[in-house]
Amino acid sequence: MKVRSGFVSNSSTSSFMLLGWEFDARKRSFLEWIDYIIPRERLEELAGKLDTTWDELDDDGKKEIYFCSDLHEEFSILNDDQAAPRGKVIIGKMLRTISSDDYDPTLQKTSMREIDNVLRDFDDGCDFDLDDAAIYTGTMQS
Repeated sequence: MKVRSGFVSNSSTSSFMLLGWEFDARKRSFLEWIDYIIPRERLEELAGKLDTTWDELDDDGKKEIYFCSDLHEEFSILNDDQAAPRGKVIIGKMLRTISSDDYDPTLQKTSMREIDNVLRDFDDGCDFDLDDAAIYTGTMQS
């Protein structure tokens, strides 16, 4: 029989490893970060699937595109409701996630080449300082 002590929750969590940057959350809104880090052509391509343009979408439509497309796999934006420190936003690329629902004890790896490729992708698209990049690990609600 398993006995748990301490905080117990029925909600699922995921462990993650993210390569990214930490910023002051007040610097930009969530949607402004999406506009900043995701190439405009990509946003327009996704909006075009809805027969509209990115600029014509309201805020809810933009959030829906972000969460319902594969954009959140290309670029991750974690705010302090998720895993970022209070008042901060972490922007980057999820390298690995493991959900508590599909726990697999198998060792997973991320190569230095993969990390380098992710850094190069960001260097091509954003003016983030590569020297400030870090690997963030933690858990969040899934």
